[in-house]
Amino acid sequence: IYSIRFVKSIFHYYLGQATLSLRVKRLVELSLDNALRKNIRYLNLFDWLMAKDRTPLAIGNFQDELDFINHYELDGISIGDLVCDTYLRFKPSPVFDFTDSFTLGLLILAKQYARLIDSVFKKYQVGLVFGSYTTYVYHGVAHRIAISKGVNTIAFGGGNSFARVNKLGEVPLQVAPYETYCFNGLHGYDADLINLATNSLGNRIASSYDTTVSYMDPERELQEDKDESLRGSIVIFLHDFFDSPHGYRWILFPDFYTWIIDTIDFCIAQNIIIFIKPHPNQSKDSEHVVFSLREKYEASQCINWLDSRLRNSSIYAVNPALIVTVYGSVAPEACYAGIPVLLAGDHPCINFPIGKTARSRDDYFSALLNPLSVPSGDPEAAIAFTIQHNMNLFQKEGQSLFSYLGCSFDKLYANPEILQSQRVSKFIKYEVIKLIDSIED
Repeated sequence: IYSIRFVKSIFHYYLGQATLSLRVKRLVELSLDNALRKNIRYLNLFDWLMAKDRTPLAIGNFQDELDFINHYELDGISIGDLVCDTYLRFKPSPVFDFTDSFTLGLLILAKQYARLIDSVFKKYQVGLVFGSYTTYVYHGVAHRIAISKGVNTIAFGGGNSFARVNKLGEVPLQVAPYETYCFNGLHGYDADLINLATNSLGNRIASSYDTTVSYMDPERELQEDKDESLRGSIVIFLHDFFDSPHGYRWILFPDFYTWIIDTIDFCIAQNIIIFIKPHPNQSKDSEHVVFSLREKYEASQCINWLDSRLRNSSIYAVNPALIVTVYGSVAPEACYAGIPVLLAGDHPCINFPIGKTARSRDDYFSALLNPLSVPSGDPEAAIAFTIQHNMNLFQKEGQSLFSYLGCSFDKLYANPEILQSQRVSKFIKYEVIKLIDSIED
């Protein structure tokens, strides 16, 4: 019975993959003429099976999860972070365990992907690699192999720009090129840009969200509740536990769960009172993790939980001593509101005096122990960052599809017919042509 079930599951899996391949092929060729269609080559099931490597693979000896994330390599290419993020989302689990058999399965999968992509480079003269995300094994391996071979890649997964070009020597990312931003005051910026950024930040600290934070649903019902007990306190803004913690270049903890567990345990040991706000757009799985955390620390007098629907404006209004996040968009908002921010990893505004970016775990915990040692950021820096990070949106050139449509992720996923409109087709074609021209120049 077991063998019949196994055979059936394998059959249904490959049937599903074949159906998906046909759907993708139809979508790709939807607006192409016959001449272009003849020049397209598709990887198929046979290619995938031929890429399988039956050589035994071992995880290796690593001290802990961070050591694995920072140092695991596949044929000289670092992929530990890709494996971690894939584990979190697809196992799924809020906490990464590099010794788990699921991790070994992901390493085998990554090796097969690498062999498949490498076979394409050997067979064809590849000039450019396109992809959506750069996180996760399914996307990131192709980007990193291409970069290692001196081939540029383009990622379309960012919310602040239509695409990002990744070049030799760079860690492939899907977000806007924040590492190139710099702050020299507001001199040289057009007055209209300054007004747009100032208005955006002003609206955001009043909990009125625009397309500069496209993942937030502007129609979501929020609660107004000014709790005076937050005044002078530490407020921690959680992330979705199953989101990618390695969407940027580095983080002090292996995952968001370890970050908050270590933070809570430290605060309890040091008798530090903290307030924790779950992410307003978190997944159902993440909600379950928050529920289990609330149960785990129910007896602690130091740990207080805020409703995820609580308006950020209610928090800013009572002037907490410190806001803590890993890389959240709350950082420039809080800075503009005059509240100190502590960050536990790389983030888009790292080149601006917006908050304190802890460079080690000791640095991070020291700041928690002495929140008054963290200075308030420069509101002008928040404005300058908002201009640079949303330049495409403000100038309506090279903006992301979400910004162009003026809708959130949730709304787009709930209404997929929007993507089939003539308006969207024209926008994508225009941006792609412009993108290719800029690369060729």
